[in-house]
Amino acid sequence: MIVRVLRGHVEPNHATMLWGQLSERLAHADVPEGQLSATFGRQVHGDGTESFVYVTTWRDVESIYAWAGEADLVSTPRFLRGLEELVDRFEVQHYLGFQPDEPADDKIVEQREPGRVTSSQARTGRTQAAPVGVPR
Repeated sequence: MIVRVLRGHVEPNHATMLWGQLSERLAHADVPEGQLSATFGRQVHGDGTESFVYVTTWRDVESIYAWAGEADLVSTPRFLRGLEELVDRFEVQHYLGFQPDEPADDKIVEQREPGRVTSSQARTGRTQAAPVGVPR
């Protein structure tokens, strides 16, 4: 299982428009093949700015690629396409997920080539590139 986390920050003058657009998208969105869950949250700060988080869980990395339609999963906020000008900053992270009642396996999420994330076995502790979002 892969956990994808999109975090962002919005200025007060863009928040209402962004939330309206995102609400519309969520109301009409189909669940992509391989997506197990999705949760959206927002937080209003004392200065009027807002932060948000969109957390999705996926069966595997290949499902995320099929959904995103891009080779670069880290810099592609598919959820925000067309709304980038309303968000002052964002980041996308991927984590290897597991259930506490299951034994952990030795798979990691690694950067295989620039902009390409994949699951691979790492029994030796050696990878050809650094893990993305998963500490060793």
